[in-house]
Amino acid sequence: MRCPNCHVELKFSDAHRQKISEALAKLGPGKGVRVTCPQCRQPFSLDDKTWQAVEGRQPAAPQPSPQPQPEAAPAIAPPPPPDLSWLSGGEFDREEAIEDIPVAMLLIPDEAQRQQVAATFTELGYQPLTFTSAEAAIERMRFAAIGAVVLHTAFEGRPLAEAAFHRHMCRMGMAQRRYIYYIIVGPKLHTLYDLEALSLSANLVVNERDLDYLDVIVRKGLADYEDLFGPYLAALQEYGKK
Repeated sequence: MRCPNCHVELKFSDAHRQKISEALAKLGPGKGVRVTCPQCRQPFSLDDKTWQAVEGRQPAAPQPSPQPQPEAAPAIAPPPPPDLSWLSGGEFDREEAIEDIPVAMLLIPDEAQRQQVAATFTELGYQPLTFTSAEAAIERMRFAAIGAVVLHTAFEGRPLAEAAFHRHMCRMGMAQRRYIYYIIVGPKLHTLYDLEALSLSANLVVNERDLDYLDVIVRKGLADYEDLFGPYLAALQEYGKK
């Protein structure tokens, strides 16, 4: 299949195909996962019907015939079978990121709110990862592509303008920042208020009392973001820039 954004032919390894199939199976019929193109780094939705078509067009490559070994060469033992101990838990370790599924970083101190937000982003096709310190979250961003960030204003226990993680997001270079959907949650914010989000250098603001509707809020926010910045990002890709 080809990326719907940059139209580059996508090649999936057997391991990636297995993980995407497992993720789609957990979401159920009619649901999709968000896959990030390794070429343009733009996410897109991949549903079960499309994936079945991809599987039908991309059969596993045939294994090459074993080459005869010189008589003097010692026999080489094949690698052992994969460890399936994780099957007993019903799912793989959430810290083991699926490379083609975008990551959503959650920096939320309240456990109930954190679980609620994590469930929402799982349904949206993201892999949620939670952090307990700004330092750990900033360090993770240096080595991994992040699709979305949800920060609660009380995460560091100080005003947002003085919070280390928020300051890191505000100072981030646009080559990285423009591909991260930054959401700030707090008790004094006004949900979907674009001017307030702009003043905080965020893409979306959500009042915590509206977290029950987070799924709808994020979908609308992402749609508005795509309408506003989609042509610009497409133009950047056309000229080979990020």
